[in-house]
Amino acid sequence: MKAERAYDYIAGYTVLNDVSYRDFEMVEQFPDLARRYGKNWTQGKGLDNACPMGPFLVMKDEVGEP
Repeated sequence: MKAERAYDYIAGYTVLNDVSYRDFEMVEQFPDLARRYGKNWTQGKGLDNACPMGPFLVMKDEVGEP
């Protein structure tokens, strides 16, 4: 696939909010791990309702080229 044909593969658009629960990402009892490896994103992003999406889908031909 060529980059200039990328829009041919888009069906439509919707709204998504990537939520992070920062309180759950920090491992307070092991601060050295957080400094060395970063935060624990699985705990902060892997919860129910952590990525609300929609509820509508707007088809590509209704928007045009963004």
